[in-house]
Amino acid sequence: MSAIALYTGGKDSHYALMKALEEGIEVVGLVTALPMSIESWMFHAVNIKWTELHAKAMGIKQYFIEVSGVKEREIDEFTEGLK
Repeated sequence: MSAIALYTGGKDSHYALMKALEEGIEVVGLVTALPMSIESWMFHAVNIKWTELHAKAMGIKQYFIEVSGVKEREIDEFTEGLK
C-alpha cells in the first residue's frame, strides 16, 4: 500500500510517518501547508520550510499547499489544494 502523509515536521506528524513506514506503508509524498501569514489559525508557520530538509533526508517527495493563513479561508484552501 502507498500513501501520502500530511507533514508539519513536528514530533506528532514525524512519529505518524515513522509508524506508517514501520508498518510497511510506502510513503510516496509529504504534504505540508505553507501559510502566507505567520498568524495562521490552523497550520504551523514558523520554520515550516525546514521540512524540505526532512523530506530530502528521507528521500520522499514533498508537496506544499499555500494557504492564506486567514482563519475563515485556510481550511477550504488546503482542501482545494489536495485535489
